[in-house]
Amino acid sequence: MSFSVLISIGVFGKSFFEVSSRAAYKGLGFFLPVTGQEPKSKQCTTGTMSNIIGQSYCLPCPPGTFNTLNGSTSCGDCAAGTYSDSAQGATVCTQCPPAQFSAVNRSSSCEMCSPGTYGLPAVYGSTA
Repeated sequence: MSFSVLISIGVFGKSFFEVSSRAAYKGLGFFLPVTGQEPKSKQCTTGTMSNIIGQSYCLPCPPGTFNTLNGSTSCGDCAAGTYSDSAQGATVCTQCPPAQFSAVNRSSSCEMCSPGTYGLPAVYGSTA
């Protein structure tokens, strides 16, 4: 028995093609590159994700988030005291340097402590 699935591809979603059951499309966490050949799913790499079936590319984790697994369907928030500023998709969150802090989850940068104050703990990863 054979079946087909209609999948939208392209930046504007205006192109369509049929994917046969032989294409082995695997779903979330994978993407379907546009190559001009019979499509074959590829797994998203660390720092990227696919949360929509039929995406033609994986989305980078936004600043303030990260992921460490191939085939991810979402990105995790950086904890308070850490940040990620990469627009290319982060695989780790970086601890705030001394005299800087991030008080909230999902920070894309750290702030300088006010003059006469320091972050707690007085080393890396200050949250206040």
